[in-house]
Amino acid sequence: MQHVNDILKNDFDVVFAAVTNDGNALEFASIDLSKNLEIVNAALSVEIDDHGYFKYFNKAYKFIHDDLKTNKDLALLAVSNQGASLEFLSDNFKNDLEIVKAALDNDKMAIEFASDKIKDNIQLFTTLVINDGHLLKYASDNLKNNKELVLIAVNNDINDSYTPPYSTSNLNEAKPYIAPVAYNVLLKFVSITLRDDKDVVKEAVKQNPFALQYASDRLKADEEIVLLAVEQNGISLEFASDELKADKEIVLKAVSIDGFSIIYADDILKSDLDVIFATIKQNFMALGYAYLDEIDTNEFWYKAIALNYESFGFATIKQFADLEFMINAVKIDGRVIERADISIKDDYQLILNAFVNNQNIFEFIRPDMVEQLKSDPLIIEMKLGDAFWERFYN
Repeated sequence: MQHVNDILKNDFDVVFAAVTNDGNALEFASIDLSKNLEIVNAALSVEIDDHGYFKYFNKAYKFIHDDLKTNKDLALLAVSNQGASLEFLSDNFKNDLEIVKAALDNDKMAIEFASDKIKDNIQLFTTLVINDGHLLKYASDNLKNNKELVLIAVNNDINDSYTPPYSTSNLNEAKPYIAPVAYNVLLKFVSITLRDDKDVVKEAVKQNPFALQYASDRLKADEEIVLLAVEQNGISLEFASDELKADKEIVLKAVSIDGFSIIYADDILKSDLDVIFATIKQNFMALGYAYLDEIDTNEFWYKAIALNYESFGFATIKQFADLEFMINAVKIDGRVIERADISIKDDYQLILNAFVNNQNIFEFIRPDMVEQLKSDPLIIEMKLGDAFWERFYN
């Protein structure tokens, strides 16, 4: 329709066929046909394509002639078929409860376009937030400060996921990290007064731990509230008060849920052994955010290896090249032999002890060492059998 000549834009059959296929074609109809009831009814009746809400959004009501925009029947038809058409209705119709309810029956999000008076309707919003708490976003400031309504809404919040941390193959560098993004946290839309109400915030955090982000400073420092948040998602520690980020009990709980929450712990706890071991146990990759220089001892690494051998990737050449240390380390988990410095990686005692602990380290054993291993008393006692040794030759 956009590119046809004016004669065709004023041709009933042409325009009727066009708007029946796409209600938006009414934009290009002649003035006379834009106020033709048969044409307009056809345009308003075109349904949305299920495969593309935004692409096929029917804005036909926007293009009807002004003379028809006082016609309630047309307004009802428009919003009944496309709730979001409420956006294009007159202020009078946006304040008409019957029309607004018809729009909401089609699309609850259409409440965004209702009048301020209707957005202050407690009965209407109670019905809405029972099904979707996030619709509180469109309520009046008065209703956003109504504790009873807000509690209903927060109990119907959606717990959106956060962006997870990135990892990297270079374990000797802290890994890049994307901060969590709390999408559409309902508490964001609640009044400042109720963000300082413990009942409201507690319920909000139960539904979505990232609601802590929008709690008052007083409640961000409330141990019960913060524990409730980190028990569900450790990363929510980011939004706790500085005092609670230094609380060992809370940080331990956070890192036990998500090791990467150590990022948000107080610096003192980033070198605390209990916190670091809990972090390793949950996710060794988060070890890159701990302060290891202050605890870089052999004893620390022995325990770290016992918890997760891959955590040893964050050690330094000091350990990798220390033969005595590495022999003790492979006795804990033979797989750490992969980190041995080139200067010691072919040491027989190192390989022997690693092999005794873990027989799946073939790639680190030179072919000329196989016979020596087979004849070693420690290996003979293991009674591995000929079938096992065939793996070295195949």
